[in-house]
Amino acid sequence: MNNRWKPISLSLGGPLVSHLLFANDDLLFCKATEEQARLVAATLDDFCLVSSLKVNLGKSRFVSSSQVGEELATCLEEFLGICKAKFVDKLVNITNKFKLVVKIVVTN
Repeated sequence: MNNRWKPISLSLGGPLVSHLLFANDDLLFCKATEEQARLVAATLDDFCLVSSLKVNLGKSRFVSSSQVGEELATCLEEFLGICKAKFVDKLVNITNKFKLVVKIVVTN
């Protein structure tokens, strides 16, 4: 494992995006692989240690492109400890490649 985040492009030829941070919600973007899921989980653990905040796994969700099979999606759920969302918001179009978007809800 090379521990390198692999950001994604949300549109053809668009810039690479790794994260968007909001007040209580964060969006993390990466390739949909087991390695990247492990890196996301480790990054969230580090974030909690450094910030003294907690990730609300019950409210957090991830979505993946349609090319990510059910077997891989199940593995990603296990690595992340976060359930896969049943639908994708219109805001996030991730249908063209193997991509993963994780919505993280942060609490005190």
